[in-house]
Amino acid sequence: MGTNTNYTAKISNADPLGLVIITYELILTNIIEALNSKDVIKSKKSLTKARQFLADLITALDMSHEISRNLMSIYIYINKLLIEGELKASGSKFSEMEKPLEEASAILNELLSSWKTLHEDENIDKGEKIMPGALKVYAGLTYKGGELEEFVDYDEKRGYKA
Repeated sequence: MGTNTNYTAKISNADPLGLVIITYELILTNIIEALNSKDVIKSKKSLTKARQFLADLITALDMSHEISRNLMSIYIYINKLLIEGELKASGSKFSEMEKPLEEASAILNELLSSWKTLHEDENIDKGEKIMPGALKVYAGLTYKGGELEEFVDYDEKRGYKA
């Protein structure tokens, strides 16, 4: 799942907790892209995107709760690791960027697992969908030119009628 994946259907059908999960997935995807890239510029671009998504999580925190303050500390530490990886990627230590990025990924995966468990709990109020009036989106994968692409169709005439 690359960052070019179209998240339209996921986002339009997500509740607030689902958006947190999507944001974590996007951060992790960008970290993986940075680790797998052999190009310094592409790695830095992916890490910049990851940090932007992390900033979105930080700004969404309600600091009147202790859990938010704890998450803020964790997010600041993850941001430090991403910056460290980015600095090593841009310097002569490109191969050394793996350690901080792998540590950041491990922390994020642990948090993501917790958010997913919380999201699956039927006793938790997840809030309303972010876009309750959104059109139903039909999506699927198409194979074109030797690559898989996500196809999204907003046609209201599609689907099954009751």
